[in-house]
Amino acid sequence: MSVDEYVDYGRSEMLQLATPGEILSVVNELESLAAVFEHDHDLHYEAPRSAARQKMSG
Repeated sequence: MSVDEYVDYGRSEMLQLATPGEILSVVNELESLAAVFEHDHDLHYEAPRSAARQKMSG
């Protein structure tokens, strides 16, 4: 959605169909799930290095 469309119409079509309360409810649920995920998983996970990066480091 462009800035001009937002100025003309407000929220995107998809979000116009949801009430502000429904949007807030989803945001709260996502925050709750994120908190559980952070608590249950290792926050210090480091992705494996790619073969190209391994070659660069020697």
